Amino acid sequence: MSGQCTGTQRNLVYYLPDVGGEFSPDMRKMVAKLTGGYHELRSALNPYAAQISLAFTYASGDRPNAVFYRDLLVVGKEPPKLDSIEFQMFQVRAVLDRPINVTVYSLRAFERRLRRADPALLAIMQAEKMFVIGTEEDLKRAADRVT
Repeated sequence: MSGQCTGTQRNLVYYLPDVGGEFSPDMRKMVAKLTGGYHELRSALNPYAAQISLAFTYASGDRPNAVFYRDLLVVGKEPPKLDSIEFQMFQVRAVLDRPINVTVYSLRAFERRLRRADPALLAIMQAEKMFVIGTEEDLKRAADRVT
């Protein structure tokens, strides 16, 4: 990223960015990390959007207050295969420089696990989420069909 120096204070140097300039790859990574990688995840899942009812990241159990959610749950009537999504996640992981653990459920399997009160899925339902496809309301509707 280019810009012009606007001043210094002790050991700090202040820059005014050139808004017409290109972001450096490092700056892109930083922005992607700070935003949770939403745009990268959305772009990666876009080829499968018609097959996906819900896709969201959530804070995993080992770091419940993590800024970046490291787990991705994908649910669909006939969702794409895990290896297809993993292939798409390869580039997302490279940009974010972080692991992303992917879980794929068919809608029937998702509902069956909810009905059985699967502890892992119940924990996911309680976790903070960032929706990539679908909304919190869509998730509630899916859960309400089971109860």
